[in-house]
Amino acid sequence: MSRFFLFLTAFILITFSSATAQTKAQKRAAENARIENIAKEAFEKNEFVIVVDRIFPIGGKAQYSSDGYFVKISGDTLNCYLPFFGSAHSPAVYSTNLSVDLKDEIVKVVKGETKKGEYTFNLDVLSSKDQKSNEIFKFYISFYGNANASINLISSNRDSMSYHGKLKTEK
Repeated sequence: MSRFFLFLTAFILITFSSATAQTKAQKRAAENARIENIAKEAFEKNEFVIVVDRIFPIGGKAQYSSDGYFVKISGDTLNCYLPFFGSAHSPAVYSTNLSVDLKDEIVKVVKGETKKGEYTFNLDVLSSKDQKSNEIFKFYISFYGNANASINLISSNRDSMSYHGKLKTEK
């Protein structure tokens, strides 16, 4: 009789544990689908925020970043605050802050989508005249259905930089 109860208990535990595992897999699949939908919607609407978590200067070591660095696209406007480490080809006028701090209109945009679920934006931005600079920035932004993102930044007056981060998926 005790063997029967032992067998019955083992059977019930195995049944419930596999049901729980299936539920976790379903939750993970639902979350992945939700993030993929957010990425697709961000691409279609030209509205998204990428929060930067790693910085890759040219010729330097990769660095993890603190909170506060981002790129935000909203229609035809780019708003970003990104760190800069490297050489400037012309001195920054009236500025001791070398960060890329922009809130400017996008001059040119080329969008693309691959079969593998990569969304790309190639953007040209001319820095505002109030910054006393005629610096041109080219942003090459890619993000995927899993919310991973990369940003390559080329400037007319500075060394290029790369950044990695995540597409913001919370509203």
